[in-house]
Amino acid sequence: MKGVSVVICCYNSAARLPETIRHLALQELSADIPWEIIIVNNGSTDNTKDAATRELARYDWKQARYKVVDETKAGLSHAREKGVEEAAYSYVVLCDDDNWLDAGYIQAGYDFLERSPAYAAIGGRSEAVFDPGVLAPDWFEEYQMGYAVGPQGEEGDITARGYLWGAGIIFRKFAYRSVINSAFPSLLTDRKGQELSAGGDSEMCLRFVIVGYRLYYTGKLKFSHFITSNRLTLSYREKLWAGFLESGTVLDKYYFYLKAIGLGHPALNDLK
Repeated sequence: MKGVSVVICCYNSAARLPETIRHLALQELSADIPWEIIIVNNGSTDNTKDAATRELARYDWKQARYKVVDETKAGLSHAREKGVEEAAYSYVVLCDDDNWLDAGYIQAGYDFLERSPAYAAIGGRSEAVFDPGVLAPDWFEEYQMGYAVGPQGEEGDITARGYLWGAGIIFRKFAYRSVINSAFPSLLTDRKGQELSAGGDSEMCLRFVIVGYRLYYTGKLKFSHFITSNRLTLSYREKLWAGFLESGTVLDKYYFYLKAIGLGHPALNDLK
């Protein structure tokens, strides 16, 4: 069914959800596009479910509907799978609990996928937002890509890169179900509670590319990425990069395959 399902995967997200939901309430969509918000509670130990229900009830959603569901298997990949399973519509937006989408975000993503059948997914550009009075550390700009901040590459087709960030990605539900399902489950759990495991979004995109879809990036899709102060420490950064390194043992296999068939990130050209 044509429309958009916005999936927000949550682990102890009670404090972050109000602003994220407020920005969704400001979305400007054509009246003939049905949409929904699905909040997936992935084993939270705080009052995420109550906060989600309370905040969603504050707004008049017009043509949108919403629901809060549970996923008991820990891991962001499992939570995303639950969200897609619950999704009623043809396009899915993965909006992290700290992503503040610009008002035209969902409409622009919908329009692109409607007119571009070769593409499984489109991603946008984010800017970092911090707690009041907090400045980014000196090293942040160098490492911001790991925080899903900044541009994702050159404007346009970035299939050869092999991935888009999970933050703010908009994809075809049919494409997702064709590459991640009971026969071909995710090999990576991605974030899991307090563990900074990673790579689930890259695995999804690499599978899109392997089955023949393409990926697109545009800086016209914009969102703010709220980064709490505890994520700006050196110890957090080191754990984050360790998670990337660990997921690389799985993702490298996808990249080697893509290289063998003539696709893949240019950085792989030097691999033997």
